[in-house]
Amino acid sequence: MSADLESNSLPALARLKRRTPPDPMRFAVSARPSTLHKGLAAEDFVLLCGCAAALLLLLVAYLAQSASITRQAYTVQGLQATLERVEHENRLLRVEIARLEDLRRIERRAAELGFGTPERIHYLRLPEESSHSEVGLSATAATAP
Repeated sequence: MSADLESNSLPALARLKRRTPPDPMRFAVSARPSTLHKGLAAEDFVLLCGCAAALLLLLVAYLAQSASITRQAYTVQGLQATLERVEHENRLLRVEIARLEDLRRIERRAAELGFGTPERIHYLRLPEESSHSEVGLSATAATAP
């Protein structure tokens, strides 16, 4: 059986030996575009430059927008920090106002300054509102030229 296998493989080997390698230049493409299609190279170059310019323009617009957003984010962050600081100061001022408005503190301070409770209270009786307005009107009318 091995002799039969060897006799069948000899023609296959002979065919492989007779085969010549393919020509490497057969599939090569010329580096000069003018040999492929005349006039197409300039159009391709213009199209390529136009696409590159459009991509560059889009990239610049994207970067400008990103820079603007980043700048606004920093501004917002600074304003938030300022808001927190001012709110904290307001809380401190409210505590200070409450402390200063305490009646016991006011009475103590008045006593330190020499003020005391009044011995007698005097009430002043004022004329009624209608007489005030009449007196004010008559005095104004008398002085007007």
